[in-house]
Amino acid sequence: QLISELKKLRKQITEMEKTKTKLNKANIVVQEALEYAESIVETVRESLIVIDADLRVISANRSFYKTFKVTQEEIKGQLLYELSNRQWDIPKLRELLEDILPKNTMFADFEVEQDFKNIGQRTMLLNARRIYREANKKQMILLAIEDITDRKRIEEKARKIHQELVEAHENLQKAYKEEKNLRDKLIQSEKLASLGLMGAKIAHEINNPLSVISGRAQMGMDMDTSEKVKKTFNIIFKEAKRIGNISSTYRNLSRPTPPKMENVNMNEILEECVENLETTGVIKHYEVKKYLQPNLPEVTGDRERLIQVFNNLIVNASHAMIDKEVKILTLESSVSKDSKFVEVSVKDTGCGIKKEKIEKIFEIYYTTKPDGLGTGLGLVVVKDIIEKQHKGRILVESEVNKGTTFTIKLPIKRKAKSKILIVDDDAYIRELFTDYFERKGLDVFEAQNGKEALQYYESIQPDIILSDVQMPVMDGFELAEKVRAKNPEQKIFLMTGLYFEHDIMKKLEKSNIKHFTNPPDFSVVWKMISEELKR
Repeated sequence: QLISELKKLRKQITEMEKTKTKLNKANIVVQEALEYAESIVETVRESLIVIDADLRVISANRSFYKTFKVTQEEIKGQLLYELSNRQWDIPKLRELLEDILPKNTMFADFEVEQDFKNIGQRTMLLNARRIYREANKKQMILLAIEDITDRKRIEEKARKIHQELVEAHENLQKAYKEEKNLRDKLIQSEKLASLGLMGAKIAHEINNPLSVISGRAQMGMDMDTSEKVKKTFNIIFKEAKRIGNISSTYRNLSRPTPPKMENVNMNEILEECVENLETTGVIKHYEVKKYLQPNLPEVTGDRERLIQVFNNLIVNASHAMIDKEVKILTLESSVSKDSKFVEVSVKDTGCGIKKEKIEKIFEIYYTTKPDGLGTGLGLVVVKDIIEKQHKGRILVESEVNKGTTFTIKLPIKRKAKSKILIVDDDAYIRELFTDYFERKGLDVFEAQNGKEALQYYESIQPDIILSDVQMPVMDGFELAEKVRAKNPEQKIFLMTGLYFEHDIMKKLEKSNIKHFTNPPDFSVVWKMISEELKR
């Protein structure tokens, strides 16, 4: 029995030795795997750091120590948030890390841009996940940190280069369009010059017969005949005169003469055009609707040339409606929303113009009319008169088979008189300056203190404010400050009789506001005011 037990024991020892051999081999494999894994971890360029459930540092790889210029002794056991002057203490990052273990989550591409201790301003890209050590049942977090600062800089540089290329392309396209416009204008100018030479020859040929027609019409108006006949002669005379003006216009295309500018009411121009064209039968069978704004501001223009423009547009509108059942001509006048222009529109219910042809209608010899109704010259002249001679604009809106609207925008006539606001609590001083500046041709407004002047300011919009310094309620300095806050370009003068008070004069000098003393030397005052008005 003893021998039997010894055999069993020997067998067990043999099996244990085999098991030990296997364990040794397994340990070697594990050790090799561990060393292999560690070599990989130490070799990767990304910074890796392992933290426990309390977010304390367990270990880090060589790249981490190198990137952040720290040692193992400095960080091991430390809270992640306490590293690098607490640069990792970011609320959103804390929230993400604290959710990983209890919720078994992970996160990727979390971007951090901070000023880190030892390495300065950097941009880091973070990825994190749960890792588990089976041996001690311990849960940990692996945090991978990639320094993308250089990549971000390259991307930003690439973005800027791309933006510069886009802008360069846009500028190139713009330059090409400008060059094309200049080339087109040059061609147009050459055509207009040749047209002008032809117009000069035509004007010379028709001048004598036109003089006869005009003279006979004037004689007819003096004859003892009915008012109806006299009116007819008057129309003949006006139209003969207009023919002369039209031929002069074509001649002027090669050698322009300045327009005869005067104050013009565009409502009167439209009324005259309609009356003449109705009398001559051009729009006799058309329904004419007029929506003309009362008290329309005047424009500065050449009356005859503006009549020529609207005669042309109305005749064009009538031609566009020849084959239409509904023939409605609508004329409108109004002031633009910005109050800078008078807008006059001529609208028809005609055939309309195709979108691709709208830009061509102002080209010389281009016409959309049937043979016999158009020369392709009318709108060329219209554009020249409005845009070159009157600094206005022409807008065209059209829809095929519905009609066309031409809108002419002409600058409203500027008031000749400049406006000055006198601010003084002394009524006699206000009266003195009012009399003086009215004699100089200015529109004068008065206020008895700064507060009242501010109330009037928006409605008056003065070119010059002339204010006393010392006033009740609001003085001149406060007025100047509040006005300049509204309009930094406002011209302001201050005046004072307290030239002996050092504080007042010092404040005037410091304010950088032009000023003079009372009693005033009007020659000096006017020189200062007139120089400002000229600027």
